[in-house]
Amino acid sequence: MIYRRISALLAGVATSIAISSAVASPVTAAALSVQDQVSKQLRDYPGGTQISSYEIAYSGGAVIMVFPDPVSGRVPTAADTRPSVSVAGTDAQVVPDATRYEHGCPYGNTVKWYCVYQDSNWGGRMLEFKDCTSSGYTNSLGTYGFGDTTSSWVNTRTTNSGRVTATDVFHAFLWNEVTSGHFVESSYVGVTANDRAWYLNCTT
Repeated sequence: MIYRRISALLAGVATSIAISSAVASPVTAAALSVQDQVSKQLRDYPGGTQISSYEIAYSGGAVIMVFPDPVSGRVPTAADTRPSVSVAGTDAQVVPDATRYEHGCPYGNTVKWYCVYQDSNWGGRMLEFKDCTSSGYTNSLGTYGFGDTTSSWVNTRTTNSGRVTATDVFHAFLWNEVTSGHFVESSYVGVTANDRAWYLNCTT
């Protein structure tokens, strides 16, 4: 009888601990303020410059990470939250003459971008790139803490030739973004490619 009472008491204590642990779970990135997320990104992946409340520019503005609005879960597009600004040490604006956004990915008259998103349906953090060459320019998503993270993408490059090819950490093919005079996009990269992209190679 005493043994049963002790066992029951211990079981109750274990249950209480489990419940307390569930309630006091660690703070996730989603629960952090936007500025907390920006600050953490700069600590974990230094070399960037915060250019707005939601954005960090790397490589003189050739690479930009954009954090989502905490209410909508999507990156903002309003001019006052994502202004066209210059990065110190460069003459080029970060988002030159952006005339519109496609799911937050900018499109300009002279500069086009290709963007990847943390979540499907263009949600979560976004990482955008603009460098592209005839011989192929490769960006490493891991450099910015975005390796094995991509679930959707947008490409606003509207040339009639060229493509962006995504590969995994072992350089195995995942998908192509073939430009054809208009925006191309994918709301979900598919089960076999989800959270696997590590490199983006852009060819004009």
